[in-house]
Amino acid sequence: MRLTMAGLGMAVLLAGCGGGPADMSDVQGTVAPAGAATVSPARCGAEKLQGLIGKNEMVLQSTDLPSPARIYQVGSPIVKDYNAHRLNVEFSKARIITRVYCG
Repeated sequence: MRLTMAGLGMAVLLAGCGGGPADMSDVQGTVAPAGAATVSPARCGAEKLQGLIGKNEMVLQSTDLPSPARIYQVGSPIVKDYNAHRLNVEFSKARIITRVYCG
């Protein structure tokens, strides 16, 4: 029992040494995994929606977005998984759309 508790304590201590959440500064873009094919912006529909950049994010409520789509504010935590068919719409703290891309 004592050995089990010591092992459990060591596991907890080592878990504290692991990497924590990603630095929010690197959430800006999604990097395609090595070997992933380069995807045309037309594949997720981003090419057609570049006109949204500079507009208030409220326009998205009346915009027909392709699925899947992810809409997020700069600095928000997002999963960094890469999906070539997913449309990403990024907006600033001022609620202005700053980027429309696949990934």
